[in-house]
Amino acid sequence: LRLGSRFETMYQQNPASSVEGEFPLALLNRCDDYTRSFGQFKPGATLVLGVDPAFRGGAAWVLWEWNGQTMTIVDYFFGTNIGLTGLREQLLVNPITQYAPRYAVYESNRESSVLEHPEVVSAVKSSRTVLKAIPTTWMNRGVGELRVGAMSQDMATGLIRFPAATPEDR
Repeated sequence: LRLGSRFETMYQQNPASSVEGEFPLALLNRCDDYTRSFGQFKPGATLVLGVDPAFRGGAAWVLWEWNGQTMTIVDYFFGTNIGLTGLREQLLVNPITQYAPRYAVYESNRESSVLEHPEVVSAVKSSRTVLKAIPTTWMNRGVGELRVGAMSQDMATGLIRFPAATPEDR
Protein backbone atom coordinates (compact mmCIF):
# COMPACT_ATOMS: atom_id res chain seq x y z
CA LEU A 1 0.00 0.00 0.00
CA ARG A 2 1.12 3.53 -0.68
CA LEU A 3 0.37 4.66 2.86
CA GLY A 4 2.97 2.31 4.35
CA SER A 5 3.25 2.70 8.11
CA ARG A 6 0.45 5.28 8.06
CA PHE A 7 -1.91 2.46 7.00
CA GLU A 8 -0.94 0.51 10.10
CA THR A 9 -1.40 3.56 12.27
CA MET A 10 -4.70 4.78 10.81
CA TYR A 11 -6.56 1.62 9.86
CA GLN A 12 -5.08 -1.18 11.89
CA GLN A 13 -4.41 1.03 14.92
CA ASN A 14 -0.97 -0.53 15.14
CA PRO A 15 1.56 2.30 14.92
CA ALA A 16 5.20 1.44 14.37
CA SER A 17 7.30 1.75 17.51
CA SER A 18 10.37 3.88 17.69
CA VAL A 19 13.80 2.24 17.65
CA GLU A 20 13.66 2.05 21.46
CA GLY A 21 10.04 0.89 21.48
CA GLU A 22 7.37 2.30 23.75
CA PHE A 23 9.79 2.63 26.65
CA PRO A 24 12.98 4.55 25.79
CA LEU A 25 15.82 4.44 28.31
CA ALA A 26 15.26 8.05 29.40
CA LEU A 27 11.66 7.19 30.33
CA LEU A 28 12.70 4.06 32.22
CA ASN A 29 15.36 6.03 34.11
CA ARG A 30 12.71 8.55 35.13
CA CYS A 31 10.95 5.76 37.06
CA ASP A 32 13.94 4.98 39.30
CA ASP A 33 13.30 5.23 43.04
CA TYR A 34 16.71 5.30 44.71
CA THR A 35 15.16 4.79 48.15
CA ARG A 36 13.74 1.35 47.33
CA SER A 37 15.08 -2.16 46.70
CA PHE A 38 13.23 -5.15 45.28
CA GLY A 39 11.26 -7.13 47.84
CA GLN A 40 10.51 -4.09 50.01
CA PHE A 41 7.07 -2.66 50.59
CA LYS A 42 5.68 -0.26 53.14
CA PRO A 43 3.28 -1.47 55.85
CA GLY A 44 -0.30 -0.52 55.09
CA ALA A 45 0.24 -0.14 51.37
CA THR A 46 -2.00 -2.06 48.99
CA LEU A 47 -0.25 -4.90 47.16
CA VAL A 48 -1.56 -5.93 43.74
CA LEU A 49 -0.30 -9.01 41.91
CA GLY A 50 -0.64 -8.94 38.12
CA VAL A 51 -0.39 -12.37 36.47
CA ASP A 52 0.20 -13.02 32.77
CA PRO A 53 -0.05 -16.81 32.34
CA ALA A 54 1.22 -19.05 29.58
CA PHE A 55 2.21 -22.67 30.00
CA ARG A 56 4.25 -22.40 26.79
CA GLY A 57 6.40 -19.40 26.00
CA GLY A 58 6.77 -16.58 28.52
CA ALA A 59 4.72 -16.30 31.71
CA ALA A 60 5.12 -13.66 34.38
CA TRP A 61 3.85 -11.92 37.45
CA VAL A 62 4.56 -8.45 38.80
CA LEU A 63 3.79 -7.41 42.36
CA TRP A 64 2.97 -3.72 42.73
CA GLU A 65 2.67 -1.54 45.81
CA TRP A 66 0.01 1.17 45.60
CA ASN A 67 0.30 3.86 48.25
CA GLY A 68 -2.44 6.15 46.95
CA GLN A 69 -0.06 8.22 44.84
CA THR A 70 2.43 5.92 43.12
CA MET A 71 2.76 2.31 41.97
CA THR A 72 6.12 0.74 42.77
CA ILE A 73 7.28 -2.68 41.66
CA VAL A 74 7.96 -4.86 44.70
CA ASP A 75 8.94 -8.10 43.00
CA TYR A 76 8.50 -10.00 39.75
CA PHE A 77 8.92 -13.40 38.12
CA PHE A 78 9.40 -14.43 34.50
CA GLY A 79 9.60 -18.02 33.33
CA THR A 80 9.34 -19.89 30.05
CA ASN A 81 7.55 -23.14 29.31
CA ILE A 82 6.51 -23.59 32.96
CA GLY A 83 3.56 -25.90 32.21
CA LEU A 84 0.30 -26.09 34.12
CA THR A 85 1.99 -26.96 37.42
CA GLY A 86 4.18 -23.88 37.02
CA LEU A 87 1.13 -21.73 36.30
CA ARG A 88 -0.41 -22.86 39.53
CA GLU A 89 2.67 -22.85 41.77
CA GLN A 90 5.02 -20.20 40.34
CA LEU A 91 2.44 -17.67 39.18
CA LEU A 92 -0.20 -17.95 41.87
CA VAL A 93 0.47 -20.04 45.00
CA ASN A 94 4.06 -18.91 45.64
CA PRO A 95 3.64 -15.11 45.31
CA ILE A 96 0.24 -15.10 47.05
CA THR A 97 1.60 -17.16 49.94
CA GLN A 98 4.77 -15.05 50.22
CA TYR A 99 3.24 -11.57 49.93
CA ALA A 100 -0.53 -11.92 50.69
CA PRO A 101 -1.51 -9.21 48.18
CA ARG A 102 -4.90 -7.58 48.60
CA TYR A 103 -5.65 -8.22 44.92
CA ALA A 104 -4.45 -10.71 42.32
CA VAL A 105 -5.42 -9.91 38.74
CA TYR A 106 -5.13 -12.88 36.38
CA GLU A 107 -5.27 -12.58 32.60
CA SER A 108 -7.88 -15.22 31.90
CA ASN A 109 -7.57 -17.12 28.69
CA ARG A 110 -7.16 -20.79 27.91
CA GLU A 111 -5.23 -21.37 31.16
CA SER A 112 -7.91 -19.97 33.50
CA SER A 113 -8.99 -23.40 34.83
CA VAL A 114 -5.94 -23.28 37.14
CA LEU A 115 -7.83 -20.70 39.25
CA GLU A 116 -10.14 -23.47 40.49
CA HIS A 117 -7.33 -25.78 41.64
CA PRO A 118 -7.54 -26.54 45.39
CA GLU A 119 -4.00 -25.22 46.04
CA VAL A 120 -4.84 -21.88 44.43
CA VAL A 121 -8.18 -21.65 46.21
CA SER A 122 -6.47 -22.41 49.55
CA ALA A 123 -3.70 -19.82 49.03
CA VAL A 124 -6.21 -17.14 48.05
CA LYS A 125 -8.49 -17.94 50.97
CA SER A 126 -5.75 -18.07 53.64
CA SER A 127 -4.16 -14.80 52.45
CA ARG A 128 -7.54 -13.07 52.01
CA THR A 129 -6.55 -12.10 48.49
CA VAL A 130 -9.26 -11.02 46.08
CA LEU A 131 -8.63 -12.94 42.85
CA LYS A 132 -9.97 -11.28 39.72
CA ALA A 133 -9.84 -12.92 36.30
CA ILE A 134 -9.78 -10.45 33.41
CA PRO A 135 -10.33 -11.81 29.91
CA THR A 136 -8.11 -10.37 27.21
CA THR A 137 -8.52 -10.71 23.49
CA TRP A 138 -7.03 -9.13 20.42
CA MET A 139 -9.92 -6.64 20.63
CA ASN A 140 -9.19 -5.20 24.10
CA ARG A 141 -5.40 -5.47 24.52
CA GLY A 142 -4.68 -2.15 22.85
CA VAL A 143 -7.52 0.02 24.15
CA GLY A 144 -8.25 1.89 27.35
CA GLU A 145 -6.16 3.04 30.26
CA LEU A 146 -4.81 -0.48 30.95
CA ARG A 147 -3.16 -1.01 27.56
CA VAL A 148 0.62 -1.40 27.50
CA GLY A 149 1.13 1.92 25.74
CA ALA A 150 -0.66 3.74 28.58
CA MET A 151 2.14 2.68 30.91
CA SER A 152 4.50 5.10 29.20
CA GLN A 153 2.17 7.97 30.14
CA ASP A 154 2.11 6.78 33.76
CA MET A 155 5.91 6.52 33.74
CA ALA A 156 6.29 10.05 32.40
CA THR A 157 4.08 11.48 35.15
CA GLY A 158 5.90 9.62 37.94
CA LEU A 159 3.02 7.29 38.77
CA ILE A 160 5.11 4.15 38.07
CA ARG A 161 8.29 3.64 40.12
CA PHE A 162 11.09 1.05 39.90
CA PRO A 163 13.35 0.07 42.82
CA ALA A 164 16.85 1.41 42.14
CA ALA A 165 18.60 1.66 45.53
CA THR A 166 21.40 -0.74 44.58
CA PRO A 167 23.16 -1.67 41.33
CA GLU A 168 21.42 -5.08 41.54
CA ASP A 169 18.04 -3.36 41.55
CA ARG A 170 18.80 -1.58 38.31
